[in-house]
Amino acid sequence: MGVLKYIPMLKIDLMKRILLIVILCLTGMLVNAQSLRFSSMIHPSGTKLYLYKEWPEHELIDTLIFQGKPVTMNLPDTLAVYAIQSRKPWMSSTIFPGSKPVAVAVMKDSSVKVNGGPLQREWDRIEDSLAPVQAEWNKWGNIYSESKDLEVKLEANNKSNYYAGIVQRSRLQFALHHADDLAGAYMADYYSFAWQPGDLKQLLPAFKNIDRYKPVYDKLSAKWTFFENTKLVGKMAPTFNLESIDGKKYDLQEILKGHKYVLVDFWASWCTPCRATNRKLAPHYKDLQRRGIALVSISVDEKDEAWRKAVASDKIPWLQLISREGMKSQCVVDYKVTSLPSTFLLDQSGKVIQQHVELEELLQL
Repeated sequence: MGVLKYIPMLKIDLMKRILLIVILCLTGMLVNAQSLRFSSMIHPSGTKLYLYKEWPEHELIDTLIFQGKPVTMNLPDTLAVYAIQSRKPWMSSTIFPGSKPVAVAVMKDSSVKVNGGPLQREWDRIEDSLAPVQAEWNKWGNIYSESKDLEVKLEANNKSNYYAGIVQRSRLQFALHHADDLAGAYMADYYSFAWQPGDLKQLLPAFKNIDRYKPVYDKLSAKWTFFENTKLVGKMAPTFNLESIDGKKYDLQEILKGHKYVLVDFWASWCTPCRATNRKLAPHYKDLQRRGIALVSISVDEKDEAWRKAVASDKIPWLQLISREGMKSQCVVDYKVTSLPSTFLLDQSGKVIQQHVELEELLQL
């Protein structure tokens, strides 16, 4: 009898334990979840809202129909970065969950106000400060894309690069300053496509030993590996035998003879930065010759007429060669050229001693 009385007690005790575990799990889920409240003065009733997780992986979390009144969406992971978006009218806002609910409000002038925690404020601060510069960058980029006038494109390219440099340097400094928090990690990850080798040299050590941001470090490492795989410094330059603008064939060994250095420059008539480089080098050509530096340009134009017209227009006095299969030509592949212009400085033996060479560096040789 005593044993039979004890069995129901065991069942009750087990049920209590299960209930306690469920309560603890639900409490943990609540602790790790956050809410997002969205309101808008411009979105009509029926607008579809999309909630995406942007980091550490991109995925659609939820969709809601906005009915003209504030709506609430759940942010299931406080260690992730989100974005709330609508298509018509277009709106997108980056969201960093915090210890309190996040409120997103779209104003009558289409501006978006986000009320969140410290990371949200830091992110919005840098984005707001860069907005005017970004607008100038976009403006000159549009002028560059729409104009067919080379002089206008050259000016637009210079202006665009100037404003782009300001934006990218600011983003880099933000990522480095916030390397130990989610805002810095997301900045480094989101703009990984734009980081150059000099940027990566600073970013990789900053994120190397932070386990929770290993995906960021892995993405940056992959970008670094890509750059390393395109390096030819310290190696013998691949040989070539290409036709010049006057129809004569030239090989690399012939060009190397009698010169201390040879600058090999890959370019195209449709590449405005390349044209700018031509015009920058041309006035210094004789000085570079006196220094024992030979210049040879290899065009990747697929149409001779465009190539010849550009050479005449830019008044380029040095050796002009053409690789007619464009970016797929064997010469381009051998030199691992992925963007234009691409320059390679060779010594007398034909060894590559530097890539991405600037005029100022040539004048110091």
